[in-house]
Amino acid sequence: MANFFDVVFNVLKEDERFFTADGQLLRSSVYDAAMKMDSKLIRILYENPETRARFFTFVDNVAIFDKIGYWTWC
Repeated sequence: MANFFDVVFNVLKEDERFFTADGQLLRSSVYDAAMKMDSKLIRILYENPETRARFFTFVDNVAIFDKIGYWTWC
């Protein structure tokens, strides 16, 4: 099993906004998107079972994105 950073890194690869041309992760871009509740970021995180379990809380069957807790993964 990959470590959780690798899981998140691979999920984020689905969005080119978060990487430089040579494949370096742009953490500040990810942080800005999380704080702005970016729908594309939230969608790709929700679609992966591991990131869904870590970054979402369910209240009355409604998924709530924990944008503050999200940033603690790195």
